[in-house]
Amino acid sequence: MKEARPQSPILQQRKNHLLDDIVLDILARLPVKSLLRFRCVRKSWYFRITSPNFISAHLNMLLCHNRGYVIHMPSINLDNQDLKVACDRTFGGISEFKIPFSFQSGLAFLVGSCNGLLCFSNFRLQNSISNNVFFGFNDVYLWNPSIRKFKKLLDTCLGQLHLAKLGFAHHSQKNDYKVVRISRPFTEPMPPPEAEKREEDKRRYVEMILSFDVNSEKFKELPLPDDHSFKDGKCFTSVKEKLALAKFEQPPHGMLCCVWVMTEYGVCESWNKLCVVPIKTHTCFIGFTKYGSLLIQKKSQEFCSLEDKYVLIDPKTLYEKETSIQAIHPLVIATYMENLALLDGANVISY
Repeated sequence: MKEARPQSPILQQRKNHLLDDIVLDILARLPVKSLLRFRCVRKSWYFRITSPNFISAHLNMLLCHNRGYVIHMPSINLDNQDLKVACDRTFGGISEFKIPFSFQSGLAFLVGSCNGLLCFSNFRLQNSISNNVFFGFNDVYLWNPSIRKFKKLLDTCLGQLHLAKLGFAHHSQKNDYKVVRISRPFTEPMPPPEAEKREEDKRRYVEMILSFDVNSEKFKELPLPDDHSFKDGKCFTSVKEKLALAKFEQPPHGMLCCVWVMTEYGVCESWNKLCVVPIKTHTCFIGFTKYGSLLIQKKSQEFCSLEDKYVLIDPKTLYEKETSIQAIHPLVIATYMENLALLDGANVISY
């Protein structure tokens, strides 16, 4: 009998690399809770699961197979209130989280959600020297409920803020996240009003969309739909990851909600009217789900009543389906998914 020859080191190394690739591919398909446990299997797994490359690969896998979850909470939210996770299609409750940090103001404001990472800030009133009241945001936290970690961002260097707006987005080129603050300072005393008389004034007021690219950090003007009847109100939203504009009109026989969608980002001619939904006077527009259903709040005649109903509307058929949501205050709703973001971050707090 011939003795078996030992495998060459090169062949053995190739097999080990193949096995490692297969293992990593399997791990990238697992839920977050399993991956958190598997970090304890062996040291090499720990370093790979917590590496930025694996976190990105796991995120891409989740984005391809996103089942569609949302989180919702009252727009006026006290610290330690529950943040609820629900199915995007039915809004049936799945789980609940408690906010693990607190604000001095006692109010937690959900800035936004990006790939399962949540951004919160405090919502507080600022009094100026002349006792005018201004709204401002100071502390900002990033929170990943699925791995039970959060971090507080550095304080702003802008000083006193007036009418601050916050945005939260993913920096795709650097695979990082950015919080954008847009504000203007208030000064004392306020500048006096100016008046002028003209025989003929040909100036006109032009409305537009001002977008901010988090990759290039540049602003860009985007056109509105070719429909200038916006006097009854409007708000921006998204429909199946497309920029959308909900415009409210009040003809003689009730209120209408006209939804426009920009099918090709940045192209004015790509604005298309998606639907026109008749709504009642006591109705609050919430937004669209991942599957394209419109969520609205039908308010009762009583102020802050649990009898308010949250309804999903099919934009094509206008079929209404009542959800099981019960809330006194209007909801803030954002998409949600499990994610390993913050797992490899610095200055992160576990709880």
